Amino acid sequence: MDFVNKSFPVIWKVLLVLVVAFILVRIVPFIVVAGTALFAFVKIKKYFRSKKSTSSKTENINNMVDDKEDPFNFSNKKVIDVEYDEIKK
Repeated sequence: MDFVNKSFPVIWKVLLVLVVAFILVRIVPFIVVAGTALFAFVKIKKYFRSKKSTSSKTENINNMVDDKEDPFNFSNKKVIDVEYDEIKK
């Protein structure tokens, strides 16, 4: 019976490898699906936050229009007069 005790560590290692492989085959698909769902959730959340942020910025810019001042009225502003000379080729 001495030969029986020598093979038990090998059998335990093989059983351990089989159990680990079985667990990985059963659990890894759930981990992949959960990771993909989490990734999609984060991306969608970031998209809506950026969309909301840019729409509020656009709204603020549109509300800042000043109707009191004529955009082409240069009477109170410094105007630089530039003279151009034509160059003959």
